[in-house]
Amino acid sequence: MDNPKINTNRMCQHLNNAPLIRYLLLWTLGWAIVQVLAYFETVLIVSIFAALLAFVLNYPVKFVSRFIPR
Repeated sequence: MDNPKINTNRMCQHLNNAPLIRYLLLWTLGWAIVQVLAYFETVLIVSIFAALLAFVLNYPVKFVSRFIPR
Protein backbone atom coordinates (compact mmCIF):
# COMPACT_ATOMS: atom_id res chain seq x y z
CA MET A 1 0.00 0.00 0.00
CA ASP A 2 1.21 3.52 -0.76
CA ASN A 3 2.41 5.81 1.95
CA PRO A 4 -0.46 8.29 2.67
CA LYS A 5 1.98 11.09 3.44
CA ILE A 6 3.39 10.98 -0.12
CA ASN A 7 -0.10 10.98 -1.68
CA THR A 8 -1.14 13.98 0.44
CA ASN A 9 1.97 15.88 -0.61
CA ARG A 10 1.25 15.24 -4.30
CA MET A 11 -2.35 16.28 -3.82
CA CYS A 12 -1.33 19.57 -2.20
CA GLN A 13 1.02 20.32 -5.08
CA HIS A 14 -1.81 19.92 -7.60
CA LEU A 15 -4.24 22.09 -5.60
CA ASN A 16 -2.12 25.24 -5.69
CA ASN A 17 -4.42 28.24 -6.24
CA ALA A 18 -1.73 30.79 -7.12
CA PRO A 19 -2.03 30.41 -10.94
CA LEU A 20 -5.83 30.59 -10.74
CA ILE A 21 -5.71 33.73 -8.61
CA ARG A 22 -3.11 35.25 -10.95
CA TYR A 23 -5.28 34.62 -14.03
CA LEU A 24 -8.39 35.97 -12.31
CA LEU A 25 -6.55 39.14 -11.28
CA LEU A 26 -5.16 39.62 -14.80
CA TRP A 27 -8.61 39.11 -16.29
CA THR A 28 -10.12 41.60 -13.82
CA LEU A 29 -7.41 44.15 -14.59
CA GLY A 30 -8.03 43.77 -18.34
CA TRP A 31 -11.77 44.16 -17.83
CA ALA A 32 -11.23 47.30 -15.71
CA ILE A 33 -8.93 48.84 -18.35
CA VAL A 34 -11.52 48.17 -21.07
CA GLN A 35 -14.23 49.77 -18.93
CA VAL A 36 -12.13 52.91 -18.32
CA LEU A 37 -11.29 53.19 -22.03
CA ALA A 38 -14.96 52.77 -22.93
CA TYR A 39 -15.90 55.52 -20.47
CA PHE A 40 -13.41 57.98 -22.00
CA GLU A 41 -13.89 56.75 -25.58
CA THR A 42 -15.17 60.05 -27.01
CA VAL A 43 -12.43 62.14 -25.40
CA LEU A 44 -9.73 59.72 -26.54
CA ILE A 45 -11.00 59.63 -30.13
CA VAL A 46 -11.21 63.42 -30.38
CA SER A 47 -7.74 63.86 -28.84
CA ILE A 48 -6.12 61.27 -31.10
CA PHE A 49 -7.80 62.75 -34.20
CA ALA A 50 -6.69 66.27 -33.22
CA ALA A 51 -3.10 65.13 -32.67
CA LEU A 52 -3.00 63.36 -36.04
CA LEU A 53 -4.51 66.37 -37.80
CA ALA A 54 -1.97 68.72 -36.18
CA PHE A 55 0.87 66.40 -37.17
CA VAL A 56 -0.29 66.18 -40.79
CA LEU A 57 -0.99 69.93 -41.12
CA ASN A 58 2.42 70.84 -39.71
CA TYR A 59 4.13 70.06 -43.03
CA PRO A 60 1.99 72.39 -45.22
CA VAL A 61 2.31 75.17 -42.63
CA LYS A 62 6.12 74.86 -42.69
CA PHE A 63 6.09 74.97 -46.49
CA VAL A 64 3.80 78.01 -46.70
CA SER A 65 5.59 79.87 -43.88
CA ARG A 66 8.67 80.15 -46.12
CA PHE A 67 6.70 82.41 -48.48
CA ILE A 68 4.18 84.05 -46.14
CA PRO A 69 5.27 85.06 -42.65
CA ARG A 70 3.07 84.07 -39.81
